Amino acid sequence: MSVGIPTTSITDEWRVRLNSMTVAEKLEAMEIIWHALAKNAEDIPSPDWHYELARERRKSLDEGRTQAKDWEVAKSDILNRINERQ
Repeated sequence: MSVGIPTTSITDEWRVRLNSMTVAEKLEAMEIIWHALAKNAEDIPSPDWHYELARERRKSLDEGRTQAKDWEVAKSDILNRINERQ
């Protein structure tokens, strides 16, 4: 899924700023933006494909084709996969 990024003088200015930032600074900026978005999460619409994917996964669970994992187990699996790539 691709989200179009508008090209305005504001976004051009931000691109210049982002290109001059270190990785640590970019991560910090992302955290600030994420927290600002999270304050009004209910105002952020979910795309239709989110609902379709949730329906498909729920159906798969209901039909016994897949099983849910405990969040801590799932998180550990994800971290292990990330560590294997490094």
